This record gives sequence, C-alpha cells and structure tokens, in this order.
Amino acid sequence: MCSVRIHGAYSVMVSTRACGALSQGSNPCRHPLMKKILSIFIVAFILNVVWENLHSIFYANYMGGEITEFILLRASFWDAIIIVLITLPFIFYPTFKNKSWLIILTGIIVSIFIEYWGLGSHRWAYNSLMPIIPILGLGLTPVIQLGLLGYVSFKTAENIK
Repeated sequence: MCSVRIHGAYSVMVSTRACGALSQGSNPCRHPLMKKILSIFIVAFILNVVWENLHSIFYANYMGGEITEFILLRASFWDAIIIVLITLPFIFYPTFKNKSWLIILTGIIVSIFIEYWGLGSHRWAYNSLMPIIPILGLGLTPVIQLGLLGYVSFKTAENIK
C-alpha cells in the first residue's frame, strides 16, 4: 500500500500496483484510473441532480427552511463524492471486479446511516408523500439512492472511453 496525493493535502491509500501506475511521471488526469474516477463523479453528479429534484417533493423542509436549488445541487455534489468513495475499491482492487453488485448493498447501508443521522439531527424532514420502509421507518427513495445511482454511475463510467 502507498499513499497517492489526489488534490492538495488529501491522499488516498491504494495498492502498490495502482500507486506505481499513477506515479510514473504522467499527468494524473490522463491516467485511465483517474479518468474513471472523474467519469464516475460526473455521471453520479448528473444523476443525483435529477434524482434530488425529482424526489424533493417528498420532503417537508431542509433545516426548517425551504429546499432551494442550491441545497439540491450541494446535496448532489456530496452524494457524488460518496459514490466515488464507495466505488474506489471496485476500481483499485481486482478482487472486486466481478462483484460490482456490492456497490448497491454498500450504497444502501451508507444511505441508511445518513438518513438516520439527517432525520435524527432534524436536518431534513419527510412530508406525507414520502414512501416509508416500515421496518426502518426511513424513506424509500433516499435509502435506495446511493446504491442504485452508484451502481449505474460505475457501470456507465466503464463504458466511457
């Protein structure tokens, strides 16, 4: 394992093989792995903007106020970041190559924690239109969002040359 500096002070631990490939003096933005990560981010961001706008009708408020387009764009940005983080093992570790379905499971688990945190801290609230998962008491659309869009983003990025 080694550390690869992605931007500024942030670094990511990756396998020695991936690290060697990234540090051969080439422009990191031109490296196929970095292109894939950027592609996943862009696809995830676009899908999340659409998703956030469509399912915003299920929310009563955000932090007690109106849900604005800026709030939806900011949520989409962070959702895309989370999706990139969820997909990193599937990019850097060949063991996960044929197990991309785990992105769905991981995304759902992450979403459940985020929803419990958001509802518990009163950052957002559902309105009566939100379909609720009975056992969890959480909204269906936010729970499936990261898993579904993460998987679609990952698979779409695989087909971008």
